[in-house]
Amino acid sequence: MTNSAIEEDEIMETQSLSAARRMQLLKKLTPALGKKWHYLVNVFLWVGLGIMLVSIASRWLQPGEWLSNSLILAGGLVFGFLFFRFGFSRMAAKNIRRIESLPGDRHCIFGFHGWKLYPIIVIMVLSFMALRHYALVPWQILAVVYFAIGFGKFASSLIYIRKLFYGK
Repeated sequence: MTNSAIEEDEIMETQSLSAARRMQLLKKLTPALGKKWHYLVNVFLWVGLGIMLVSIASRWLQPGEWLSNSLILAGGLVFGFLFFRFGFSRMAAKNIRRIESLPGDRHCIFGFHGWKLYPIIVIMVLSFMALRHYALVPWQILAVVYFAIGFGKFASSLIYIRKLFYGK
């Protein structure tokens, strides 16, 4: 072998070692948890989000307006059940299947959702903030939507609780 070939082999070996070290460091710095903790994180996220949305919507209820408040709550419950039944419960089941299919014991804390869902979450949050801030939609409709999503998220958190405590 020539000197240049030996030098190239040494460079390649050094680069592969540094790549292996980077991967080890990245794996060490990844916030990893066991599967049970993934369920618990999801419970806190979904319950917290549900409570937050319901509390925001409840601020829009008007004191003494029994009929409009009742209609907003009823609409929120009906649409919340529909969101739960046809959206959030399926999403929770999919997340549980994803967590269960992960090999090994510990996984990245953000691994319960697919990566393509995170930009969608950001867009949804920014959209709701814009709707609230710029009053593009009447507050009565926003209250129904916030109640519905809050109730749906809260109800779907029960799926994670069932999996966490009962294994089902």
